[in-house]
Amino acid sequence: MSIEETLNETENQKIHNEVKHSNQTNSKYISFVTILLIFLYSMQGFVLGLFLETIQIKLKKDFSYSEIGIFLLCSYPFSLKVFWSPIVDTYYIKSIGLRRTWAIFTQIITSGLLMYLSYNINYQMENKKIYELSFICFLIVFFIATQDIAIDGWATTLCGKDVNN
Repeated sequence: MSIEETLNETENQKIHNEVKHSNQTNSKYISFVTILLIFLYSMQGFVLGLFLETIQIKLKKDFSYSEIGIFLLCSYPFSLKVFWSPIVDTYYIKSIGLRRTWAIFTQIITSGLLMYLSYNINYQMENKKIYELSFICFLIVFFIATQDIAIDGWATTLCGKDVNN
């Protein structure tokens, strides 16, 4: 075996090892991104599903069907989020980042609204304040839908072109 063949074999081995290490690193990155996105989407769905379904069950006891229908209008933001998604994709705080700005902002606002609702829901239901309850729920769903826009964009950015194919 000549020196050139030995060098070529060594170079080929190095390239093979680099590609193997790159694939392992890429695999770990894809696993992390997958787990992160599953967690984020689960938290959105969990809050939205639990939130809307449990309140609706409580409403069936004391409210008429027309009042429950008014309450169910609060789920519209998910259907209409296409109208404000350009705002989410355009405006952000540069020091925080494009997607994180909206994800953090919506989490804080949603948490505050849920906390407010937890202290006031009994009062609103006892006094049949369906419009106030619906408005607060509308805001919560609006901010969850806004977070969904940000997380969808973040998922596209994180996954990149290779994962999307």
